[in-house]
Amino acid sequence: MSLLASLTSSEQRSAFLARLEKEQARRKAENKLAHYRPYPKQQLFHNASASHRERLFMAGNQLGKTFSGAAEAAIHLTGRYPDWWEGRRFDRPVRAWAGSETNEVTRDGVQRYLVGEPKNEQAWGTGIVPKACLKDWTRRQGVPNALDGIMVEHVSGGLSMLGFKSYDQGRTKWQGETLDFVWLDEEAVQGAARSAVAATPEGQAVIRATQAAGPRVSPDQAGQVIQREMRSVADARESARSEQAARDYAAARAAPERVGVDRTIEVERPGEPIITQPEGAPRFTDAAPRPMDPPPVVEASAATGPESLARFVARHGGLRLDGDVLATDLHRFNIPGMGNVARENGKGIDNYWRERLIEAGYLRADADGGAARDITNELLRKLQNEQRGVPSYPIDSERQAAAARGRQGQVTDEYRAAQSQAESSLDEALSRAGVPPESLHPEVRSRTVGALMRGEHVDPLDAYERTIAGMREPPAPYSRSTTVTEEISAPRFGQVNPQAALDALDRQARAAKGDVRAELEQVRRDFLEYGTDPLSGVRETDLSIEGLLHARERLDQRLTRAREDGDATKVRDLQSVRAALDEQLKAAPEVATADANFAANSRPLEPFAGNAPLGRVTQRDPLTRRMATPSEQVPSHLEGASAAREFLANATPAARAAFEAREVTRILDGVSGNGPLTADGIRAAMRQNEDLLAQIPEARARLQRLALAHQGREAVERSPLGRIAERPDMKRAIDALFPTKPVEGSSSDVATAVGAISRSNSLAARELVRTYLGTEFAAKTKDLQGGGNQAGGAKFAASIRGNDLAGENVFAAIRALPDGERLAAGFSRLLDIFEATGTRQGVGSRTSFNNEALAEIRKGNLGAEIGKAAATGGLNLPKRIAQAFEDWQAGRNVERLAALLTTPEGGRRLADLASARPGADTISLLNRLVVLGARGSGGGAREDAGPLQLKVRAVP
Repeated sequence: MSLLASLTSSEQRSAFLARLEKEQARRKAENKLAHYRPYPKQQLFHNASASHRERLFMAGNQLGKTFSGAAEAAIHLTGRYPDWWEGRRFDRPVRAWAGSETNEVTRDGVQRYLVGEPKNEQAWGTGIVPKACLKDWTRRQGVPNALDGIMVEHVSGGLSMLGFKSYDQGRTKWQGETLDFVWLDEEAVQGAARSAVAATPEGQAVIRATQAAGPRVSPDQAGQVIQREMRSVADARESARSEQAARDYAAARAAPERVGVDRTIEVERPGEPIITQPEGAPRFTDAAPRPMDPPPVVEASAATGPESLARFVARHGGLRLDGDVLATDLHRFNIPGMGNVARENGKGIDNYWRERLIEAGYLRADADGGAARDITNELLRKLQNEQRGVPSYPIDSERQAAAARGRQGQVTDEYRAAQSQAESSLDEALSRAGVPPESLHPEVRSRTVGALMRGEHVDPLDAYERTIAGMREPPAPYSRSTTVTEEISAPRFGQVNPQAALDALDRQARAAKGDVRAELEQVRRDFLEYGTDPLSGVRETDLSIEGLLHARERLDQRLTRAREDGDATKVRDLQSVRAALDEQLKAAPEVATADANFAANSRPLEPFAGNAPLGRVTQRDPLTRRMATPSEQVPSHLEGASAAREFLANATPAARAAFEAREVTRILDGVSGNGPLTADGIRAAMRQNEDLLAQIPEARARLQRLALAHQGREAVERSPLGRIAERPDMKRAIDALFPTKPVEGSSSDVATAVGAISRSNSLAARELVRTYLGTEFAAKTKDLQGGGNQAGGAKFAASIRGNDLAGENVFAAIRALPDGERLAAGFSRLLDIFEATGTRQGVGSRTSFNNEALAEIRKGNLGAEIGKAAATGGLNLPKRIAQAFEDWQAGRNVERLAALLTTPEGGRRLADLASARPGADTISLLNRLVVLGARGSGGGAREDAGPLQLKVRAVP
């Protein structure tokens, strides 16, 4: 049975639960460190200790800066590192210091967070340091409830030590010790002043202008955006140009044939036969050489490449043997395993083969994409070329077919060369031997030439004799046909005649030498058709737009190489040919249109070409496709007004924004490299970059606004508030706010500065004014001490309130504090009472306050008596109040009076004095102020715990 269940009444259970909750709250209050969970900014601050010796936590007011510092200090002091801790660790007890602006600020800030509420010693141990670990402490003399140091138990078993310091102790108090860490909490006055400067309209303007100027952008960050965006621009323009060119040049290649070229060719026709011997072929024994081998044929098979046109036609039924097909010998063109290309039961060209071959890719579609044109001549020409050893392949397999045709041509040429050489050597040998070469029977010639070609014999006569010896019988006479050669007209038709370009080439070649001449010969070959003409038997000049476009492309490549090599002669000669060819091509309207569109689409790409700034930025390796220029170097290629102008003319919004942000960063970095940002520095940098900023007006406007904002802030920084923000300690802050020789109107500056600091940190403002007033009160009463100057409260009040500029500054500072108007009115009322009631006795005199008053009455000082009655309501002041007044008037304990003006309760009581009725109310408030002043200076506690008992009597 649980303890809770054993309790019988609800009252017992409620009481028990209340005790549990109270115990839980106590344990939580005495072990806050176990429940500390930093938010992300605090976590980053703690983690940074792993790699940084010094750290700064900068944030707004009441956002946990001091608490996170106290938590980290407690973690190191106790050695209780939580699971989330990633910062530095100490595995032993540590020695450390913690401090703030003054002893009081250190007590109310650092000490309170670490130990607990300073004014309640029973609460010591409810700070962030666990009470179980807080083993001992030492007190600081002269500062109520302030500690000089604490000793904390470390998990390793030893004791960590932390000392409390203040900035106003001076540099010497902060040296000579070996420490593990130092925690410096914010400098209250200076930090408040800086926050106040930032909170002014001018400070806020700098913040807004800095934000508008944009974040800092590194060269690499800007380069990545610029390079990516500009590469996309270049790619888009190249794509647009390519798409347009593909459409335009496709239309140009399909242009009709508009030119014709006259030519004559030699043709052979059968002549009258010559009967030399009886018909019949000679017969040979096995000893005779075998006939000449047929020309080898290289053909791309289905397994190794595309199917040729003739094989495709034969495999799908062949051509019908009618019409123009009858005029060819395609019915004798046999494809092994497929049959003849032309046959009696073949398929018609118009009703089958036109659409079938265009669909299969062997013929090009019509310009409109259809298949309506007459393909008869084109088809028969290709099939006859294949019959001669030059096969045709589908258009999309052009490169493979070209390779096959190249191999076939090479093999055929080698075969023909060997045959020609064998026949020539045979004819020469027969002629020398007296045998007419033309008398040889074709079979004898074939076997003799075959033996020579195969290398069976070196001597032609040996091969001939072997052939004759291998005959079974002497050669019989045979009938030999004759051939008649004649020239006929065979004009060629095409799309463009490049003769003008060839003429220009011939003119340049006549005077060319060396590699220039060789280059021109290579150009000439580019003008020839691929393969031999079926009629002339030679490679004719290409009259097609497609072929001549390829020739122009090759010519452009040769020109580029010549320019790269710096060969001006070669460039001149090639350019002359190029210009002539271009003129001829543009005679075709379709080519002219395509070239014009290509040129128009190329102009937007000119900035991205060659060694231009954008060309260097967007250059890409053709193989890896990686950018050639590192991104961090991109901004350097765009420096200068001309490079920026060209870039901005082509930039995308994202690239422009990245460029502007980088340029603003570069300009501001140049200014800040010479010190803090200033309006003059920004404007000087803008003048140095005027040509560039003229092209990016938005960036110039942001810099102008930033310069104007800094100009306004610099005016604030020259004011007392700004000078306080620059001072590192309280004394210098006071010197900045309250100069020893104030000038007319300085009270307004004092009020402005104190008010701004108070809005940022009211405690810091009170501390500043308290320190100043204590010093000022002491200075005002210094001349009242000793000697013949025995004036009383009237002189003290007159000295503090006097009409001099320093007195104006005193009241200006008081009015600028929270509830300052009532506070100043109450302080003025207190000075009125000083004037009316206080007369300081000579040194050593302890005569009662009323004796002085009676003496003044006897002297007839009726005005003083009337003032005293008005202030006190006709009542005398108790001894405690009179003694405090006498001390203040004598310049003793004036810091108590200053503290009354700056502590929350003292301020409220003093403000109430302004409206208190003369008599008991006023005297009661005065008594309370004196007690508060005594406490504020470490004067001890109240005399009793009951209500204040005042004994008053009427003034005689």
